[in-house]
Amino acid sequence: NLMRDGAYYVFDANGTLLFSRTSFSADAQDFEAYTAELFRQVRQGEFDNGETTIRDLNDDKRGVYIFEMSNGWTCVLTVP
Repeated sequence: NLMRDGAYYVFDANGTLLFSRTSFSADAQDFEAYTAELFRQVRQGEFDNGETTIRDLNDDKRGVYIFEMSNGWTCVLTVP
């Protein structure tokens, strides 16, 4: 199930995490560091939608899909 296994993040133009839905259990500091690094990688163009993988907080491999919105927000979906 995509919604159960997928992780979804919404960042504003400055990289502030506005929303997330994940199944990860991590402390706030680890989660903040993970999402900050995810946003940095997105901004630097390190992902090809669906072609690039990352490791999640559980060290599982995930595909990354990115959507840039006209208001400057960035939506990121990662799936196993």
